[in-house]
Amino acid sequence: MSTRLVRKTIPNLCVLAALVVLYVAGVYFGISVVRDVFEQIDGLTGNLLLVIVAITLGILVERYLLVAASVIVIFALMLPFPGLFPIGDSSPVQIAAVASILLGFSSIANIFRHTRKLEQ
Repeated sequence: MSTRLVRKTIPNLCVLAALVVLYVAGVYFGISVVRDVFEQIDGLTGNLLLVIVAITLGILVERYLLVAASVIVIFALMLPFPGLFPIGDSSPVQIAAVASILLGFSSIANIFRHTRKLEQ
């Protein structure tokens, strides 16, 4: 395995590991908010537009830290000001679910992009 591939995929793997740790901690400690977020994620993964946008972000943007930072900044802005972006009735749980879907799918697509680029 190339050190370049490892260096490029570390941010992606950190995001995926953080999502797994969040899920395990929510289940183990019985945190209801985390369970609610992952139930929303389960329902929203059927939204193909959201999944396609996340995969497109992961494939087209070479530097994944830009994607991760922008999703986190938008998430941080939407929590205290839910009316800032008119996206219907967006609760903090829905905002966290959308941010998690964007981060998860885009990181997987970005890993795929880097492995394909290395093979060529």
